[in-house]
Amino acid sequence: EMNRTVGHLSIDSTTIQAREKPFVRSKEAVIPVVPAVPKKKGPKKKGSPEEKAYLEEKAEAERKKVEYLKEPFEKSLSDLEMRCSMTAKQNSKGKRQWFIGYKAHLATDDFGVVIAFTVTGACVHDCKVAVPLMKMASQRTDFFYALMDKGYLNPEINAYAGMIGRRVIIDQRARRGKAALPMDKADANRYKARSTVERSNSELKDGFLPDKIYRRGSHARYDIEMAILMTTMKKVWKMLLLEEESKAKKAS
Repeated sequence: EMNRTVGHLSIDSTTIQAREKPFVRSKEAVIPVVPAVPKKKGPKKKGSPEEKAYLEEKAEAERKKVEYLKEPFEKSLSDLEMRCSMTAKQNSKGKRQWFIGYKAHLATDDFGVVIAFTVTGACVHDCKVAVPLMKMASQRTDFFYALMDKGYLNPEINAYAGMIGRRVIIDQRARRGKAALPMDKADANRYKARSTVERSNSELKDGFLPDKIYRRGSHARYDIEMAILMTTMKKVWKMLLLEEESKAKKAS
């Protein structure tokens, strides 16, 4: 039962390095690529086989999208890669840097308290986890806005937010040499609240995790989950202290 209201649900991930052999898809498991039949560009002739195939493909894509948006978050998460894997991130110098390990995906409230989380392999793209986290959070709280960085630009995220009557504020990225569209003043002010999840990520790694995890598999995931729990407890304690201070000021 929901008994909390959250103004801003801030979502972000952080990479956690592990000294573990990363999962690599075996050659036997790779499905051979069948060359696609070239499709004609432009409008399809009415009643033609091309139009029929196009409409069927579009309907199937829409069906899968609706199915994904309505399915339980447990099902959405079960389709993600949970094993130790590799990912590349762009560093401050603009160069690609490779990491082996896991990713902790957090959704926090305005105090940085973790409302929902999951741990996946490092190869999982952030936008694949946003909808499951929002589903998880919506069962525990009633939030009004979801804040994410430009790595979460995905139509499914906006579609799910619209389906549950909530708004998503996502930082836009420049495309094809064009500058990113600026946020309006109200959204820009709200987006500043996203710094809470960044601070929670920092406290998670600086306070409760080593620079590199040496345990493997489910043991490594357990260590990360315990670190998230301790970070959450620390944030709740800070929030309770603020409430006590506020009550003391009102009483004086």
